Amino acid sequence: MISKCPYCGEFFGANLLEMHIALCEKKHQGDENPFICSICDKVFADEKDYMNHKKIHHKEVVSDLFRQ
Repeated sequence: MISKCPYCGEFFGANLLEMHIALCEKKHQGDENPFICSICDKVFADEKDYMNHKKIHHKEVVSDLFRQ
């Protein structure tokens, strides 16, 4: 069975979900994540990961502009 993490929205099988949630709880409950995506509210502790994530949304916006 595949389930969604309540913290980050990623999907995992039952055998990995419990371990993932424990890690996500630690990340989301502290001040370890100063970078928050303004589009999807995903949080990041590392600025590099945050910047790479933002590129995904930028590509989506550019792609939508060319479709019009």
